[in-house]
Amino acid sequence: MAKSATAKKRRKSFLLFLAVPLVILAIGGYLYLHQHIKPAPPLQVSYDMKSVTVNLTGYGEHLMRVKPVLVFPAPLKPQVKAEQYRIINRVITALRADRYSQLMTPNGQKVAQEQVARAAATVVPGVEKSYFTQFLID
Repeated sequence: MAKSATAKKRRKSFLLFLAVPLVILAIGGYLYLHQHIKPAPPLQVSYDMKSVTVNLTGYGEHLMRVKPVLVFPAPLKPQVKAEQYRIINRVITALRADRYSQLMTPNGQKVAQEQVARAAATVVPGVEKSYFTQFLID
């Protein structure tokens, strides 16, 4: 009987000797992966707005026509659709302050895109970028 008791003790200590490092490795691996795996960014979608025609600041001699495309996270799409007329109103207000000479510079279109994105973000926070599928100045 003494042999079987010592054999059981050895088996328990051997299993404990194997189990403790395996548990420590498993916990360490989980913590490492949990810290180094970044969650995927939310899916970005785009939404084509209606074409907008604006009188540029000055003597009314120049017009600008743009068709903005807004980029934002997918969950905001219903909100952007519902608020599109308020967004267009803000876009018109923002673009009317521009001058012909400002828009005809090499960065003019980029500045206008940033203005449109900011104007849309005042109505629907979360709008990140805007692009133009139409950009005409007359």
